[in-house]
Amino acid sequence: MEVNEKLFQALSRITDHAWELVCPAERPPDEYIVYNSGLEVPEDFGDGKAQAWTNHIQVHLYTVKNYKKIKKIIKETLETNGFTISEIERMYDKESGYFHICFSCSIQEEREE
Repeated sequence: MEVNEKLFQALSRITDHAWELVCPAERPPDEYIVYNSGLEVPEDFGDGKAQAWTNHIQVHLYTVKNYKKIKKIIKETLETNGFTISEIERMYDKESGYFHICFSCSIQEEREE
């Protein structure tokens, strides 16, 4: 299964408001998740080809609510689905009133024959 598809399926179990790259709503919901692929790094070379790729991804939680419970749920969901979290950053946008929690994570994808 492709990494973005795997991520979307995992996040969709948490909320109906999960999208790749941006929230499509003109007025975003009080709580939503967007995710984006970042760097793809080749690994485990054999026969001159990468045998696996490590995909670095960011998952962004935006919420006007208390974020602690949903942060824990997202963290556990990512780990359960094979993602390795390297850092979690918390920000607050005073203008919009949204907390922004950014999960930086990665997952290895084996080469398909």
